[in-house]
Amino acid sequence: MAPGAPLRYAVVSLTTALLGQVVLVVLYSMGLSAPRANLAAFLVAAVPSYYCTRRWTFRARGPTRWVSEVLPFWVFTAVHLLASTATATLAASVAQTRPGGRSVHGLLISAVVLLTGLGLWVLKYFALRATFLRPVDDP
Repeated sequence: MAPGAPLRYAVVSLTTALLGQVVLVVLYSMGLSAPRANLAAFLVAAVPSYYCTRRWTFRARGPTRWVSEVLPFWVFTAVHLLASTATATLAASVAQTRPGGRSVHGLLISAVVLLTGLGLWVLKYFALRATFLRPVDDP
């Protein structure tokens, strides 16, 4: 294993999660629906997350392996997106029954999305560790 990988993974995850949550809250506060704001947040955060995870967290070098690196990363990202969109939609419908404006509701939605991602975060680390740390001659 690449020394320090768990800490680097946490730093990448926290940084890209913060980026995504800022996008989510801002777009929702501006009037975008919770699912659309969540999708935009994911699109903004996922690409830097992939590259930072590959290059910095696991120090993968050489050509990108589409089947053993890119595909698993994006499958986990898609599962995370579906789960967080479902919970963001549910949180938005609950938030609308509570006092407060869209900004307050956006913060509630953001908290629910973050909690949803926490469970997937640990699972994703171990799966990605197995894919990015494969020897270069593996397909």
